[in-house]
Amino acid sequence: MYKPNNYDSTQGYRQFRALPPGGYVCQVKKIEEARAKSGAPMLNIWLDISEGEHARHYERDYRSDTRADKRWGCIVYQLVGDINGDCSRGLRTFCDAVEASNDGFSVEASWGDMFCDNYKGLLVGGLFRREQYINSKSEEKWATRCFAFRPASEVRAGVETPADKYLEKQAYDAPTADSFIDLDLDDSELPF
Repeated sequence: MYKPNNYDSTQGYRQFRALPPGGYVCQVKKIEEARAKSGAPMLNIWLDISEGEHARHYERDYRSDTRADKRWGCIVYQLVGDINGDCSRGLRTFCDAVEASNDGFSVEASWGDMFCDNYKGLLVGGLFRREQYINSKSEEKWATRCFAFRPASEVRAGVETPADKYLEKQAYDAPTADSFIDLDLDDSELPF
């Protein structure tokens, strides 16, 4: 057998330890303003685990990945506004949780051009749950994702492990004789 192309630079499968679901005190690594597919303003909130046995979970995972297309493992996509154009409840919850988690930090003082930079390095509590998804091979898989924010003190005091989020299965009802409408059509109008 001949040595395959790019053998030396190809990373083999590595042992991956999924983050268990639960509450974690996280550090905001980065926030960037972005747009959702719909064009709505949103924030990309990059997090890592800050305390406990899983501290720096996403950093370790990122550093050990030698693929060219590696990605940060925990980015929360938070819409800025709701359908009425008002502040979204999710954004307000995030800001309140950050403010409660960091003595001396004021959300009110963070507005403006430096909003995203003002959050870098701050703590926030995150609730992580397992979420089912379909991968590129059409296989059902699981990922652990942050889906809600809480003050770090609540997480440290202990929170209930969130329930898994399953894919929504599309129910299919087979048509019955009653599902069809009898149409009185003139066949001479058909092109065949």
